[in-house]
Amino acid sequence: MNEIDYEKFSGVKKALAMYNGLERGSYKGDTAAHSILIDIKRAVICGGLTEKQMEVVWLYFLRCMPQEQIARKLSISRQSVNERLNGAIRKIQKTLLSGELYS
Repeated sequence: MNEIDYEKFSGVKKALAMYNGLERGSYKGDTAAHSILIDIKRAVICGGLTEKQMEVVWLYFLRCMPQEQIARKLSISRQSVNERLNGAIRKIQKTLLSGELYS
């Protein structure tokens, strides 16, 4: 499995987008997938996401729902969905880079 660069916003977004595949790999014994999955789960839980950010992250990355559909479901604009996602990804990134996940 390729190394994921958490220094880059796109790297964190890529890791989140791979969540479902990482879960499948983890269940099949892929230790690299398992390690990344644990990091992501801890960062999401410890990242200080708001309830609204958590909801959008869950719908977008875990349920693979398009932003337009999320906007309709939550009765918000697509721009609001995008802002919540980006804010959540930044918080997750900060948590991943802080070194506090395992301290």
